[in-house]
Amino acid sequence: MFWEQVESTRQALEDLPISAKVVLMSANGKALLMRKDSGIFDLPGGKVESGEDLFGALKREVKEETGLKVKKVEFISSWVKHHPTLGDRLVLVFHGQLKKHSDDIILQLSSEHNWGEFKGPKGTFKIKDIPPGYANALHICFARYGKP
Repeated sequence: MFWEQVESTRQALEDLPISAKVVLMSANGKALLMRKDSGIFDLPGGKVESGEDLFGALKREVKEETGLKVKKVEFISSWVKHHPTLGDRLVLVFHGQLKKHSDDIILQLSSEHNWGEFKGPKGTFKIKDIPPGYANALHICFARYGKP
């Protein structure tokens, strides 16, 4: 019975649209946080198109939304995001390390976002509307890659 449940769960996940996001960390341990024009909290990344390579899609989305290049990413967390009108989506969150300090990074935000800023853990968790899945990924990244 257990293995039948595992198989059905795996099949259900394979059929979901995928959204790939990344916690971009600066060399001085700050994470890039963003807001969409609608005011919703966001991380760089977005939908993986049908047939598109996951990592290629993530790099494309980051470049489009921030003007930044991320070369190497590491998986951090995942969850299924439920949306009443858009449907369910599998969200995969990765860590990406940038070589520059946050003060030296120039963001080129796309028209999709109206705010983006690098923040450390204290500044990040003062933001009260971070969705739980993103908050968890940010906690993991600050614990693993952040500077004290």
